[in-house]
Amino acid sequence: LIFCPDSTPLTIGEFIVELLRVERARKEVILGKSSFQFLLSECADAEVFSKSFSKVISTGRPHRTNVQRYDITNPDGVYEEFYWSPLSKPVFNEAGELEYILHIAENVTEKILSEKKAATAKNNFEYYLTNAAGPFAILTGRKFEFTFANAAYVELMNGRQLVGKTLEEAVPEIRDQSFILLLQQVYDTGIPYHGTEIPETALFDGNTEPSTRNFNLSYQPCKDLNGYFMGILSQACEIDKNDLLSLENRKEYIE
Repeated sequence: LIFCPDSTPLTIGEFIVELLRVERARKEVILGKSSFQFLLSECADAEVFSKSFSKVISTGRPHRTNVQRYDITNPDGVYEEFYWSPLSKPVFNEAGELEYILHIAENVTEKILSEKKAATAKNNFEYYLTNAAGPFAILTGRKFEFTFANAAYVELMNGRQLVGKTLEEAVPEIRDQSFILLLQQVYDTGIPYHGTEIPETALFDGNTEPSTRNFNLSYQPCKDLNGYFMGILSQACEIDKNDLLSLENRKEYIE
């Protein structure tokens, strides 16, 4: 949109081709109208645009507002969810006077919907892990910092503060064991690791002395909806040696 800033209120001068393509049916309704008259009737947050135009006029510099939702109709006349990133830019004449305000709305719908979908998936994922009976944690970065640990994992690790610390900082007694190397392998290759009856020596469940226990371990690389690496999901299932069935019996049980 091109606005004329020399009148009060501002008047819409003309449309860019893209706006006509998107909203061709509104051409006759909008042309020549006060910008505020149009925006107040069409936009839930028209005050945002009013302040943006005022800043452009007072500073002579471009101004970008927050992303705005503005739905448009599909070929069947049904409104669909759309999001736009509005930018207002001053256009000066040869004398250096402000002649127009160029208002550009970049379509960021795909990005916003993708972020909303990812946030929903993340919330559902963390809700499941938080309420899971078994120990789960998420480790991020090359130093494997805890960004999430459910209650079962914290309890297993002696109630220590985990989130915000690296694995070595939170559980220093595992430094000389194989877990860091296994995590590095998963981080570098993107290939999950699943191990059975893996011994781990640490301070467990309120004990003051290290003890060795056996776990079925799973290190699973996690990616977002765009395929970007987020971290490693660590799952530990403790195995009681006294209750272990023989390998053959376990096979029969599974079958």
